[in-house]
Amino acid sequence: MILFEIRDYLRKHKNVSLGQLCEYFKSDEGAMEEMLGVWSRKGKLKTIQTTRLCGGCSEKKCERDRLFQWIEA
Repeated sequence: MILFEIRDYLRKHKNVSLGQLCEYFKSDEGAMEEMLGVWSRKGKLKTIQTTRLCGGCSEKKCERDRLFQWIEA
């Protein structure tokens, strides 16, 4: 199941952007956000706001300036 593949990818790579996840899993952003939401609601995912530019748009406050990190508990 892809949710467990996402979990394993996050565990291995520590801090991962939405773009990296979408590229690796060949998924669009909306679908990936839904799957990340499952782990977030379970308390297994931490969202880290960054100041780096996403590189994919020119918006000053881009929603893609986040990194995701798996929480081991």
